[in-house]
Amino acid sequence: MMFPRAGRRQAGCTFVNIGRALWALALLMVCALGQAAWAAPELLPGRYQLPGQPVFCELRPAGEGAWQLTLWQGGPQVPAPGGLALSARLLAENGGPTLAEGARTAGGPRLAGAWQALPWSCCPGQGRLEIEILAADSLAFRLFTPSLDQAPWPVLAEQVWRRVADLPQPDRGLMLAGGWRLALWYTDLLPQAIPADPQEGLLTLSPQGGGAQGAWQGQAGQVRLEPAAQGALFTYSDSQARFEIKADLRPLAQGLAYEGHFLSTLGEGRLLLTRLGLPAQPPGNPLAGQGELSGLWVDRRTGSDFVLIKGGAQALEFTAYGGDRERPRYLSQGQARAVAPGLLEGTAQDQKGQCCGNQARLSFKVLSPERIQARALWWPQDRPDPGTPLEEPYLLERARPASLTPAEDNGDQWPEVFTPQPGLLAPGAGAVRVRFNWQPSAPGQVATLFCQGGHGQELDLFMDAQGRLAGRLATAGGLVSAQSQAPVSPNQPHEAWLFYRAGGQLRLVLDGREVASTPLPQPWNGSRSPYLVGASRWPLRDFEGSIENVDLWQEPPDPAAPGPPTLTLKLSEPPEEPTPVPASVQGTATAPLLRLYNPRLLRHAYAVGQEQAQDLHAQGYASQGPVGRLWLEPQPGGLELWAFRHREQGHTLLQTQDSAPPGFEPLGRLGYVLGQARGPSQALHQLEGGFDDSLRGRKITDLLYTSRGDLLPRLQEQGYGPPRLICHLAPEPEPTLSAPLTYTWQGAWGGDGWGRFFILTQGQDLLLYWYYGESSGPRYLGRLRMNPEGQAAQGLAVGQPGPMATYYRLELAFDLQAPQGPRLRLKSWRLAAPLDDGRLVSFVKPQLTESLLVKTGQTVPDEETATLERFMAGAASDPQAQYQAALEQARGQDRLLER
Repeated sequence: MMFPRAGRRQAGCTFVNIGRALWALALLMVCALGQAAWAAPELLPGRYQLPGQPVFCELRPAGEGAWQLTLWQGGPQVPAPGGLALSARLLAENGGPTLAEGARTAGGPRLAGAWQALPWSCCPGQGRLEIEILAADSLAFRLFTPSLDQAPWPVLAEQVWRRVADLPQPDRGLMLAGGWRLALWYTDLLPQAIPADPQEGLLTLSPQGGGAQGAWQGQAGQVRLEPAAQGALFTYSDSQARFEIKADLRPLAQGLAYEGHFLSTLGEGRLLLTRLGLPAQPPGNPLAGQGELSGLWVDRRTGSDFVLIKGGAQALEFTAYGGDRERPRYLSQGQARAVAPGLLEGTAQDQKGQCCGNQARLSFKVLSPERIQARALWWPQDRPDPGTPLEEPYLLERARPASLTPAEDNGDQWPEVFTPQPGLLAPGAGAVRVRFNWQPSAPGQVATLFCQGGHGQELDLFMDAQGRLAGRLATAGGLVSAQSQAPVSPNQPHEAWLFYRAGGQLRLVLDGREVASTPLPQPWNGSRSPYLVGASRWPLRDFEGSIENVDLWQEPPDPAAPGPPTLTLKLSEPPEEPTPVPASVQGTATAPLLRLYNPRLLRHAYAVGQEQAQDLHAQGYASQGPVGRLWLEPQPGGLELWAFRHREQGHTLLQTQDSAPPGFEPLGRLGYVLGQARGPSQALHQLEGGFDDSLRGRKITDLLYTSRGDLLPRLQEQGYGPPRLICHLAPEPEPTLSAPLTYTWQGAWGGDGWGRFFILTQGQDLLLYWYYGESSGPRYLGRLRMNPEGQAAQGLAVGQPGPMATYYRLELAFDLQAPQGPRLRLKSWRLAAPLDDGRLVSFVKPQLTESLLVKTGQTVPDEETATLERFMAGAASDPQAQYQAALEQARGQDRLLER
């Protein structure tokens, strides 16, 4: 078998002798639908070479009778740039027709499958290949096609590949490189976790730093895929939009796909990666077929048992419940995949501690969009499948629960959430009208009137930070924005319109007058997320004031004579008095979610009620008060809140998924929350902080949860953020949060009997300033040199610089084990002091004074910083030199008195 000359592309790419070396590869896997009827050929895994040619391939068992092949041109260790690099997944041929009809010749056992070029290959594309096993350590290529549907290239039968080395350790970064198809959908927007805002895209990833990194086609940010203990970690970051996604993925189909839960700036959901160029797709996107089966289905046999389905006619996941729909008891979970048009088959099992501990085989036959015929066979989980046929069929009918109607009355809180109506608002054209009275409590805040969609799918009508009416739409060409120039008058009734038409304009009308317009050359990307009134999915954009009504039009009307709207969103009436909802009305009791902080470990922990908090108190945690309340029983359309602890760092993660992310261990379920604002509730935000704990030789990671939206900007200034919405809690006022104090020298300190201390670092020096009472009183400045470990410092300080200066020798040492947080041990000796008659007293045996400094702030206030900066720049910035000069001057003038 021959390969194309380096740097040369041919239409048929006939195999010829190699010119120069080619380069690196990543692993691409290709799936077949089943295993061969006979055992795989006996072949030694390892590295193979075409003798005399710089062409190598590796064959590695991939499980279930499959082999993974990686081929490159170049050196045995480092592929060379400019040449062919591909990877494939092969299965044993069973003697039937080859992948290309008539291509088989007599010979030994075959491995056949599909290949895909890696992103850096000279010949991009994908095709088919087949190899013949000549012996345990030799093989020959018998078929190689340039694509999945073209005729094969000629191969030379006499070229034999020989095994030259054992397999090296796999490069897990290379395994993740290549081309992927991405699909994601949100599960925390619509009731019953119905998928919303699906997005798809293509990823091209290259090996980098032990993982794979690259671009998401059409998006501005960077994608990184890193190996993890049980799969892969996916991250996407768009710093300009302040948007990020993090996903914990598990492999499917031997690594042909990865699927798992994601968290993003705008919410959470499921994410699926599928290898490009596969002849048989692995389990696919549950939104395939538009997720037409997603929703709640009632078992007609009882009328009370029901099934929550996520997905469509190609793949679905389901959760089976029994009992009252408003107070369900959990039964089992499962999944199913299409085996024929309209027919899905799968498995399920009862969850631990729930129901009977059984497992099942099931089938779902889709009879109509509203009816599914189901069959199942259940048996105990500790026993093998009895193999008997499925039992008698029964009928599932689509339910229309109350939670799928517009959101319940939530008083005067925003947002109000409404299930979207199919086709409204459409990508091509539409209109929104909002009648409102804006009553901002503070300037400089964005206020959303109406929103649908998230990152890459926004449709927003809002007031910007300057109080001007603005609108924006996300299109394939990017965000299109329109903005008025005059601010909206607060505390007055207004009527605002947003009109859009692809190929026309995005227009804003305020109180009957057009205030902004801009061309809209492409359609809006569209969204299947809820309509949000009074808030956006982006944080810190809630509306303050009253919204009278919101109307939507399928076609933009004439604002002077609009006619009836396509849909009017029925907003709830604010109560006359904001009285709390009694527990008897809520139907369930609540308990406070408490936040605690360990000042020695520099991390937060969380407990439900005082009994749980007592265990944390014994570990050195101090309570910071509640951040809200958790329901103690399931809520209609609600979620479970789970806690996890990081095994190494020890910080606590709260999430609404019950599976532990990599590196975390489960702590258990804390209680129940809401995925959307409904009734009296408050949002819970997560902020991640990273702090340098260099004095103790480590980095600190902390997860902070708060329901105080007004604290989020300040927390980000202190090193946390950006915030991410986790869920909604039952209301409970949260006290003001003080910033965490880290083990660093720089900052503000309080001294027992010594006043206030302020420290700035300058290389290995500490610049120290302290005073008693007010800064206008006696003041002291010092310069101390740290030891090599940076945990202690000593030097001199001068008080009241000038003719009446006093001099001290100081030693400072960090107490790194203080359970109350950062502490400094201060030792001081007064070396010299002036007398009223002008003499300078030098103390031969100065007395030791000791004290404890407690850190009170991470930063030095501006006024004290300015004092220290003047000290650094002044002639007296070296107290040691100033002290020696004072002694010499007093001795020369016969004013020195030694005691």
